[in-house]
Amino acid sequence: MQINTKLWLMLCLIIGCGTASEVNAQGKVYYTVDLGVTVSFFDKKTAPYPDPSAVAAFDKASRASLELGGNINYLLSNVFTLSSGLRYAEKGGGYKTKNPDFIYVNSVSGSKTDDAYNYLKYRLVYLELPVVVKFNLFRALNIGSETADLNLYGGVTGGLNIGSKLRYNVFESGEEEKWKANKLKGAEDLLLSSVTGAEWSNGPLMLYVRYTQNIGNVYDTTEPGYENFNVNMHTISIGMGIILR
Repeated sequence: MQINTKLWLMLCLIIGCGTASEVNAQGKVYYTVDLGVTVSFFDKKTAPYPDPSAVAAFDKASRASLELGGNINYLLSNVFTLSSGLRYAEKGGGYKTKNPDFIYVNSVSGSKTDDAYNYLKYRLVYLELPVVVKFNLFRALNIGSETADLNLYGGVTGGLNIGSKLRYNVFESGEEEKWKANKLKGAEDLLLSSVTGAEWSNGPLMLYVRYTQNIGNVYDTTEPGYENFNVNMHTISIGMGIILR
């Protein structure tokens, strides 16, 4: 199923602007903008690949990347907040295996060596629309300062896939390590995920940690050549942001 990316973005902006204008008049809305690091991995022990025997020696690893987002937060009460927004998130998974034919030589000392590895890095890029409910623990227990808050939250997030690639490195005798990338067209266009996290703030500064797990397969296993792509994805995000009131 192919979905127009511009249409999705327009829909998200219309919903966000309409919600903001409605609740802002009541003085119960505030905004957050954040930037974070994501560490993602697949639950499948063997790398998803058209020919499983070709990647049997690869062990599961993770993939680190970035995310950027903004949220509209509506105060339901002194303790509960409803939050939604738009997020650009790079996720995926990784696998690696030792390459016995090559080693890394330290360019400074010229003598120290390290093992060389072949990597498979599955890059998935999403535009996400999260909807979560936050519980302010500090206010519920009446602890902390007047400006500090600790929110625990949970909910769901819908993601539109806007990019899917497989990156891998190649070693050639007498040359530097090279990285190449191929498009993977089998990624599901829409992905639904559960999300839980914690968010600490003091004044305009915010720090957060978040865990996301998709519901269902990341790839469409009915696509020819994708029968071995039955994987789920787990993502841990850590970052900081600014609160705008």
